[in-house]
Amino acid sequence: HCVWAPGDAADRDGGPAVLLLHANAMVLDDMADWAAYYLNLGAGVLLLTYWGYPDPAEDFTARDAYTGEPLAADGRHCPDELSVYLDAEAALGFVLERSPVERTLVHGVSMGGGAASALGVRHPGLKVTVDQTFSTLHDVALNVRRAIRRNSLRRSVMGRSSLRRR
Repeated sequence: HCVWAPGDAADRDGGPAVLLLHANAMVLDDMADWAAYYLNLGAGVLLLTYWGYPDPAEDFTARDAYTGEPLAADGRHCPDELSVYLDAEAALGFVLERSPVERTLVHGVSMGGGAASALGVRHPGLKVTVDQTFSTLHDVALNVRRAIRRNSLRRSVMGRSSLRRR
């Protein structure tokens, strides 16, 4: 699913445009505030929900060829990393028909930032904004580990000091 909202200059003279890519467990509606922000700046905005979100069975139900009965889900139609990249690439193609790459921004939140980054690599001149996107799983694990240590240390210190006060 996607929604195109032309801005003041987009579609007419190749004005600025923004492609919004959402995070996991989100859909295009969750990006409405960002869309309003960019529309108020005069940019055209394309909001995208990746295929299979929020429900992998939403747009596709495999059916038995003879009876027409729905078949049990087998995982072949769930969104995956490749399908997110392909959806983002197709959406960008739509935007680039309306605005030149130099006047186009891709704004990705969390997982959408990964897809936005991939588009930036493939399309020189494209502007990319990543919002709450982690660099690597290893970096995230290190930060989580540090936070757990810090919190457990605080609890142990607070626990001991509170015992002394009594």
